[in-house]
Amino acid sequence: MGGPLIVIPLSAQAAWRGCTETGVMAGDATAPDDYDRACAVGDLAGVIAVGESGAQALLPAEAWPRPRCR
Repeated sequence: MGGPLIVIPLSAQAAWRGCTETGVMAGDATAPDDYDRACAVGDLAGVIAVGESGAQALLPAEAWPRPRCR
């Protein structure tokens, strides 16, 4: 996998579910996994929800305008 770097507060670390083979959360065939949500950030940096906290998604400049996530 390539794609974004993720900065997650220690308090939210247990809520991070990362990447799945299918790109969707287990038990929910429509919700994108955390990795795909981070890849969907529309700028070089953005915030996604992780648990009840926010996580900073940082896309590498060479991947702009589209990250190579999957």
